[in-house]
Amino acid sequence: MKNEICQSLIARFAAIVLVIIGISLKQNGIYFFLASGILLGAYYGWFNDLIWKPNGKLEKSFSYRAHQIWIHIICGTVGSIALYFLLGIIDFSHRSQTLGKLGLVEFILFILAILGYTGLLPRILWFFTYAQQNFK
Repeated sequence: MKNEICQSLIARFAAIVLVIIGISLKQNGIYFFLASGILLGAYYGWFNDLIWKPNGKLEKSFSYRAHQIWIHIICGTVGSIALYFLLGIIDFSHRSQTLGKLGLVEFILFILAILGYTGLLPRILWFFTYAQQNFK
């Protein structure tokens, strides 16, 4: 248990450092955002079963594990790109004027960034895929 907590803290700390570096760079900051999204996606994909399965054990099937990892990496990357574009819209020197410009597109970017970075975007996609079956 201590090992998983340590890995979790290291992965999240590294992702935060990459985001801060990406914000501070004027050029090529997107690469650090992408690296943070891939890092968090790989972490959430690798430990998906420990988070969502009631027994808390990792599935041994290679195809299942590979699917979990790649879908989380894609969703983490989508979240990092959404955060990059969202932070590009915000004018930190005139924050009050920025609030007037925010609309539906920025709200969608915010939701994608939050869900992508927290590892919940694959779960939301899974839910909407099977939503019709859940409500029958």
